Amino acid sequence: VETMELKRMMKEFGRGGGILEASPHSKPQNTSVAITMSSSPKVVQAERNIDYQHRGQWLRAAMLGANQGVVTTASLMMGVGAEESETKSMVLSALAAVVAGTCSMAIGEFVSVQTQHDVDLAGLKREKKLKKTLHGFEHSTHITLPNPIEAACTSALAFSMGALAPLLSVAFINHYIIRVGVLAGLSSLAL
Repeated sequence: VETMELKRMMKEFGRGGGILEASPHSKPQNTSVAITMSSSPKVVQAERNIDYQHRGQWLRAAMLGANQGVVTTASLMMGVGAEESETKSMVLSALAAVVAGTCSMAIGEFVSVQTQHDVDLAGLKREKKLKKTLHGFEHSTHITLPNPIEAACTSALAFSMGALAPLLSVAFINHYIIRVGVLAGLSSLAL
């Protein structure tokens, strides 16, 4: 259940009174809550579900970082390789792109996820009014907030790994036309 949807359901529950039944088997980590309301006794039941949101955070950062690593490094290497230059200059420019891109992706991902974390945390603080009403519910669930450091590290590592594909594909090819062709082909396959 998305955070906004969960908040909406909790507000509806708070207005209607009723009983909250939290699953006694739910773990405080990696769980989300599905809330259902019955019409007659106004009973809200919380069911334990696996929370894929946490996994999705690092997976999104990894996919974005890897794709960005392939595209950025391959594009720069093709630009340098368009002129009849040595393999050494292509490899050095690719290494510079890897360092710059890794830093850029890590910082960008950190800022993005930290902002999302702050927004989610502010929303949770606004829900303090529900603590008394949802006392049993509070202890049986864990709302996963995004981790900016984890996302930054994942993105940086994925960018570096993605950048290695075009870098290693041409590092040992001397003829520039073949080098650029191999670079374009293998980078396309890597995506």
